[in-house]
Amino acid sequence: MKKLSSMLTISSKVRGITILTDNEKNKEITLPVVIVPPKVISRLIGCKEIADRTVGRFCNKIKPVINIPKQSEKAIVFNPEKMDENTRNVVLNTIENLTGLTAKFDSYDIALNYDDWPIKSCITAILPEGLEFGGFSQIGHIVHVNLREELLLYKKIIGKILLDKITNCKTVINKLDAIGHKYRTFELDLLAGEENYKTEVHEEKLRYQLDFSQVFYNPRLSTEHKRIVRKIGKRSIFYDCCAGIGPFVLPVIRNGVHHVLANDLNPNCIDYLKRNMELNRVVIIRAAEIV
Repeated sequence: MKKLSSMLTISSKVRGITILTDNEKNKEITLPVVIVPPKVISRLIGCKEIADRTVGRFCNKIKPVINIPKQSEKAIVFNPEKMDENTRNVVLNTIENLTGLTAKFDSYDIALNYDDWPIKSCITAILPEGLEFGGFSQIGHIVHVNLREELLLYKKIIGKILLDKITNCKTVINKLDAIGHKYRTFELDLLAGEENYKTEVHEEKLRYQLDFSQVFYNPRLSTEHKRIVRKIGKRSIFYDCCAGIGPFVLPVIRNGVHHVLANDLNPNCIDYLKRNMELNRVVIIRAAEIV
């Protein structure tokens, strides 16, 4: 029996390509299904004997329950690795006991194309054996990657996949060097999309505008921002000497700390800090540039 994991793998023909082509990512697979009326779906899918044997969610076309085109019925989709003659009988008997219906197994053909494949599947498929993609960060409409040298040959196709697959993504960039500039900024390489580095992010119900090419901002620090802010009492004197665009300062002020000072070596950070104060309607005692 062919494993589901191998069925849900893009053709090896795309391995090593540097230009994206949709046709090579098309694939048709066949899965076992039982077609039933919609009114009994919740009863059946909540039953362990059935739920334990269904497929996991892979995309809109492959999930435990799918709609049957041009029919008013639904299909319960099963993992072929978990189905043999005995388990098929268990499933059918369970359906009959729960609903009184006499059901049967059918084979259902599913055509997968580029739009259906997840990001990880697409990037893994095009990279040579032994190379791995390390992930990305999203800052508003900007997706930021930090590609190792061995991945640079594939940077454009990686950028295109990310641009196509990530919701609200309009710009994909790669960081070219380590943060060594005195303003904690770095050179950017546009991989795909618009050359627009001005964006807006939301953190703890606050809005922050920034130009990612001019200021430092790391979305992965949001948990740390929250942890520190919780420790600051209202009677504290809070001084952030590397305030950036305000991810510590603004929530501290919002929480009622009255004596707050902030500065940053980067004048662009100070400009955006002041802008974000106005954007969120908070007042700070002092926002100053270090010179």
